[in-house]
Amino acid sequence: MDEVLYERVFKALAKHRVRYLTVGGVAVNLLGIPRFTKDLDLMLDLERKNVMKVVMAMKELGYRPRSPVKSEYLADAKKRQHWIKDKGALVFTFQNSRPPHDQVDVFLENPINFRDAYLRKKVFSAKGLRISVVALVDLLKLKAKAGRLQDRADIAMLRKIYHENS
Repeated sequence: MDEVLYERVFKALAKHRVRYLTVGGVAVNLLGIPRFTKDLDLMLDLERKNVMKVVMAMKELGYRPRSPVKSEYLADAKKRQHWIKDKGALVFTFQNSRPPHDQVDVFLENPINFRDAYLRKKVFSAKGLRISVVALVDLLKLKAKAGRLQDRADIAMLRKIYHENS
């Protein structure tokens, strides 16, 4: 994953004044651990108006839902709960229809309290952009909840680098 690839996503999120947090592998990269990731993971303020801003931003950039549903359905809390309960879905995936066919995953339900995490966020500046990134303490919680092999490796590396620098 190349952060430059997602520069236009971050620009669009800023343009639409979206309340979001960068999580997952891109957050790990921004917090100082270089590693490959295939997508951009976002946690949103799931208030309808905010989610519709994301939908507009993704449409403007040429991203479409991977599933055969309207992207506006993401703003419907009942539909999100249906996807979680009946389909076992955790994220809503937007795919870019043009090369390099990158994707953005948005949590259907936030695994941690968004409001509290947003208050603790780190803001990174790059190329005139301000990128909202989940704080280390919250990223560690998210990674622990996911519990996959890569998440456990990320936790170990993040703890190592931040313990060494404290």
